[in-house]
Amino acid sequence: MAEDYYKILGLEKTASEAEIKRAYRKLAHQYHPDKGGGDEKKFKEVSEAYQVLSDPEKRKQYDQFGHTFSATGGSASGGDYSDFGFGQGFGGQQGVEFDFSNLGDIFDVFFGGRERAREARGADIERRIEITFEEAARGVSLPIELEKNIYCGCLKITCPECRGMGKKETLKSTILGQFKSIQTCAKCQGTGKIAKTDCPQCQGKGVKTEKVKINVVIPAGIKDKMTVRVSKEGEASASGRSGDLYLEVKIKPHPQFYRKEDDIYYDLNLSFSQAALGDKIDIPIINGEKRIKIRAGVQSGEEVRLRGLGFPRLNHFGSGDEVIKIKIITPKKLSREQKKIFEELKKSA
Repeated sequence: MAEDYYKILGLEKTASEAEIKRAYRKLAHQYHPDKGGGDEKKFKEVSEAYQVLSDPEKRKQYDQFGHTFSATGGSASGGDYSDFGFGQGFGGQQGVEFDFSNLGDIFDVFFGGRERAREARGADIERRIEITFEEAARGVSLPIELEKNIYCGCLKITCPECRGMGKKETLKSTILGQFKSIQTCAKCQGTGKIAKTDCPQCQGKGVKTEKVKINVVIPAGIKDKMTVRVSKEGEASASGRSGDLYLEVKIKPHPQFYRKEDDIYYDLNLSFSQAALGDKIDIPIINGEKRIKIRAGVQSGEEVRLRGLGFPRLNHFGSGDEVIKIKIITPKKLSREQKKIFEELKKSA
């Protein structure tokens, strides 16, 4: 019995679409065969699980029927369905074989449905970018340069494999009779057209490699190591459909501030006299400075909260706060006069 798709991705059956996508991207990156330590078998398992669970209709069927359903309409494990008794045929007869690899096509023939050629999509691109603390707080539009495959606009010719149909039809014989199987043409990827082999730009591949510049908008409030998806800015395929660009964002440390969720923290050092008597001090904020009042008698470790001066809440309304953490600094060296003052204070305490 094939392993459960949810288990392969490390998810519960209640997982959201976003959780499924995050799990797939993490595991696909981990097991990709081109990487050192990659695992082609696990990569295929992860890709198969994602193909089903990322499609609402396929996921619904999988949740209902389990591994009797797969992304291609057949056995998800590639087995012979012996766990379900299909190998014995009707009436328990041995040696009767069934071809379940194109159930979707069979249903199309029975119920008058139409098979649509599914054009191949280009590969996704993953990159890392670095932005400043201030840019993460305000949001920023960044120019990105990529060297990638783009669609070649050369004159296309009719695909000789499918004769411009974008799909190929074959007849398959089963115990139920002959059924028509419709598959996307692998040569033209469902477009019905292919590039000329004498095209000087793509040599018949349909895509060419070029450096392109795009502007990417990083939203205000983004957190460190979050990923921004830029739709259709990945590699192009010969069909003209492009994958997506995924940018992992690294936020540079700030010399004065540090972040906890959507709050900005700032450590404020005070002298004994400032803490005892109170003071008015200009505090750095993300957009400049703000004068605050320190009350007399403030204690080390106390916090002063400036409402709404933190990071914008990503995908929500409002902002976090700026939190001022009080630190009272003990002087290491005192003058004779200062020592005398502290001795007097000590006597009066």
